[in-house]
Amino acid sequence: MKKTLGILILTLLSVPAYSAIRNSEIRDLEKEIIKNEWSACLTPNNFYDQVYCASKVYGVVDKVLNDQYKNTVKLLSKEQSKRLKTVQIKWIRNRDDKCAKIIDGSVMLDISCSTKLTVESIYYLKQIGRNPNDFNLLLSEYERGE
Repeated sequence: MKKTLGILILTLLSVPAYSAIRNSEIRDLEKEIIKNEWSACLTPNNFYDQVYCASKVYGVVDKVLNDQYKNTVKLLSKEQSKRLKTVQIKWIRNRDDKCAKIIDGSVMLDISCSTKLTVESIYYLKQIGRNPNDFNLLLSEYERGE
Protein backbone atom coordinates (compact mmCIF):
# COMPACT_ATOMS: atom_id res chain seq x y z
CA MET A 1 0.00 0.00 0.00
CA LYS A 2 2.77 2.45 0.95
CA LYS A 3 4.66 1.60 -2.24
CA THR A 4 1.56 2.21 -4.39
CA LEU A 5 0.86 5.49 -2.60
CA GLY A 6 4.49 6.55 -3.05
CA ILE A 7 4.37 5.82 -6.79
CA LEU A 8 1.08 7.73 -7.10
CA ILE A 9 2.50 10.77 -5.29
CA LEU A 10 5.67 10.68 -7.40
CA THR A 11 3.59 10.49 -10.58
CA LEU A 12 1.39 13.41 -9.52
CA LEU A 13 4.43 15.51 -8.66
CA SER A 14 6.10 14.80 -12.00
CA VAL A 15 3.13 16.01 -14.10
CA PRO A 16 3.58 19.72 -13.21
CA ALA A 17 7.33 19.40 -13.75
CA TYR A 18 6.78 17.88 -17.20
CA SER A 19 4.28 20.62 -18.03
CA ALA A 20 6.72 23.33 -16.91
CA ILE A 21 9.51 21.82 -19.01
CA ARG A 22 7.24 21.56 -22.06
CA ASN A 23 6.08 25.17 -21.62
CA SER A 24 9.69 26.32 -21.34
CA GLU A 25 10.58 24.41 -24.51
CA ILE A 26 7.62 26.01 -26.31
CA ARG A 27 8.72 29.52 -25.24
CA ASP A 28 12.27 28.75 -26.38
CA LEU A 29 10.94 27.49 -29.71
CA GLU A 30 8.99 30.71 -30.24
CA LYS A 31 12.08 32.81 -29.48
CA GLU A 32 14.17 30.66 -31.83
CA ILE A 33 11.66 31.08 -34.67
CA ILE A 34 11.49 34.85 -34.15
CA LYS A 35 15.28 35.13 -33.90
CA ASN A 36 15.81 33.16 -37.11
CA GLU A 37 13.03 34.75 -39.14
CA TRP A 38 12.36 38.23 -37.76
CA SER A 39 14.98 39.10 -35.13
CA ALA A 40 13.99 42.79 -34.94
CA CYS A 41 10.79 41.64 -33.26
CA LEU A 42 12.55 40.06 -30.28
CA THR A 43 12.59 43.48 -28.59
CA PRO A 44 10.06 45.88 -30.13
CA ASN A 45 10.76 49.51 -29.18
CA ASN A 46 7.23 50.85 -28.78
CA PHE A 47 3.52 50.08 -29.13
CA TYR A 48 3.55 50.46 -32.92
CA ASP A 49 6.49 48.08 -33.20
CA GLN A 50 4.61 45.61 -31.00
CA VAL A 51 1.56 45.69 -33.27
CA TYR A 52 3.68 45.45 -36.42
CA CYS A 53 5.77 42.63 -34.98
CA ALA A 54 2.77 40.69 -33.71
CA SER A 55 1.43 40.52 -37.26
CA LYS A 56 4.81 39.65 -38.78
CA VAL A 57 5.61 37.04 -36.15
CA TYR A 58 2.25 35.34 -36.62
CA GLY A 59 2.87 35.17 -40.38
CA VAL A 60 6.26 33.60 -39.74
CA VAL A 61 5.05 31.00 -37.23
CA ASP A 62 2.12 30.12 -39.50
CA LYS A 63 4.56 29.41 -42.34
CA VAL A 64 6.81 27.39 -40.02
CA LEU A 65 3.73 25.42 -38.90
CA ASN A 66 2.77 24.58 -42.48
CA ASP A 67 6.33 23.53 -43.32
CA GLN A 68 6.64 21.45 -40.15
CA TYR A 69 3.30 19.75 -40.82
CA LYS A 70 4.45 18.75 -44.33
CA ASN A 71 7.78 17.47 -42.99
CA THR A 72 6.14 15.50 -40.18
CA VAL A 73 3.55 13.88 -42.45
CA LYS A 74 6.35 12.59 -44.69
CA LEU A 75 7.69 10.58 -41.73
CA LEU A 76 4.37 8.94 -40.85
CA SER A 77 2.45 5.95 -42.11
CA LYS A 78 -0.72 6.54 -44.09
CA GLU A 79 -2.87 5.75 -41.03
CA GLN A 80 -0.82 8.03 -38.77
CA SER A 81 -1.04 10.85 -41.33
CA LYS A 82 -4.80 10.46 -41.44
CA ARG A 83 -5.05 10.60 -37.64
CA LEU A 84 -2.75 13.63 -37.49
CA LYS A 85 -4.85 15.44 -40.10
CA THR A 86 -7.99 14.84 -38.01
CA VAL A 87 -6.28 16.25 -34.91
CA GLN A 88 -4.89 19.19 -36.90
CA ILE A 89 -8.37 20.12 -38.16
CA LYS A 90 -9.69 20.02 -34.58
CA TRP A 91 -6.71 22.12 -33.50
CA ILE A 92 -7.51 24.78 -36.14
CA ARG A 93 -11.12 24.98 -34.91
CA ASN A 94 -9.95 25.17 -31.30
CA ARG A 95 -7.45 27.94 -32.12
CA ASP A 96 -10.13 29.91 -33.94
CA ASP A 97 -12.62 29.46 -31.08
CA LYS A 98 -10.07 30.57 -28.47
CA CYS A 99 -8.44 33.42 -30.37
CA ALA A 100 -11.15 35.03 -32.52
CA LYS A 101 -14.47 36.62 -31.63
CA ILE A 102 -17.15 38.40 -33.61
CA ILE A 103 -18.05 41.69 -31.96
CA ASP A 104 -20.60 44.02 -33.55
CA GLY A 105 -20.17 42.26 -36.88
CA SER A 106 -16.38 42.59 -36.88
CA VAL A 107 -13.87 39.83 -36.31
CA MET A 108 -11.53 40.53 -33.41
CA LEU A 109 -8.41 38.39 -33.51
CA ASP A 110 -6.08 38.00 -30.54
CA ILE A 111 -2.87 37.63 -32.54
CA SER A 112 -0.76 36.75 -29.50
CA CYS A 113 -3.17 33.92 -28.67
CA SER A 114 -2.98 32.67 -32.27
CA THR A 115 0.81 32.86 -32.21
CA LYS A 116 1.07 31.02 -28.89
CA LEU A 117 -1.20 28.19 -29.99
CA THR A 118 0.55 27.95 -33.37
CA VAL A 119 3.95 27.60 -31.69
CA GLU A 120 2.49 24.88 -29.43
CA SER A 121 1.32 23.07 -32.55
CA ILE A 122 4.79 23.36 -34.11
CA TYR A 123 6.24 21.92 -30.90
CA TYR A 124 4.00 18.85 -31.04
CA LEU A 125 4.64 18.29 -34.74
CA LYS A 126 8.39 18.43 -34.10
CA GLN A 127 8.05 16.01 -31.19
CA ILE A 128 6.01 13.58 -33.30
CA GLY A 129 8.64 13.74 -36.06
CA ARG A 130 11.51 13.19 -33.60
CA ASN A 131 9.80 10.46 -31.58
CA PRO A 132 7.79 8.27 -33.97
CA ASN A 133 7.59 5.46 -31.39
CA ASP A 134 5.65 7.81 -29.12
CA PHE A 135 3.18 8.81 -31.85
CA ASN A 136 0.04 7.73 -29.95
CA LEU A 137 1.04 9.46 -26.72
CA LEU A 138 2.15 12.67 -28.44
CA LEU A 139 -0.93 12.78 -30.65
CA SER A 140 -3.12 12.34 -27.59
CA GLU A 141 -1.36 15.21 -25.78
CA TYR A 142 -1.58 17.37 -28.89
CA GLU A 143 -5.28 16.68 -29.25
CA ARG A 144 -5.95 17.57 -25.61
CA GLY A 145 -3.81 20.69 -25.88
CA GLU A 146 -1.66 19.74 -22.88
